[in-house]
Amino acid sequence: MRGGYVGRFVLVCSILLTLASGEHGQEPVGETAPPPALSIVLFTNRPGVYDVAFHSLALQISDDYEVIVVDDGDPARRSHAMQLAKRLGINLQHIVRSKRKTSALSAKGGEANAVNTGLLLARGRAVTLLNDFTWLPPHF
Repeated sequence: MRGGYVGRFVLVCSILLTLASGEHGQEPVGETAPPPALSIVLFTNRPGVYDVAFHSLALQISDDYEVIVVDDGDPARRSHAMQLAKRLGINLQHIVRSKRKTSALSAKGGEANAVNTGLLLARGRAVTLLNDFTWLPPHF
């Protein structure tokens, strides 16, 4: 039975790699910006957590990054996060909830589910994962 899961996993990975490489025959619709050097996936479900990470991002010497926030907490916080990012000049591309879990055993998204959601949205040539309380040095 386990071999079936491995086979599906390999198939999904092959499809994702094909899509990521751009060899799937689809042309982009409209003009698309080149991907940033870095995609920063910040995941949280705790209240009042954007300040530390966002203020450290505002001090970066490079702006060749995008920020993807996966927030499984109160949806009302999204507008605060967008306002704070705009005020600090942070390139916030997405602020979303985790994708729905496919397991019937748990209704919670969980940290791994939040990371997977952020990775699906990331366009950068490299990706880094941040907890909500992470402070990045200016030369990150």
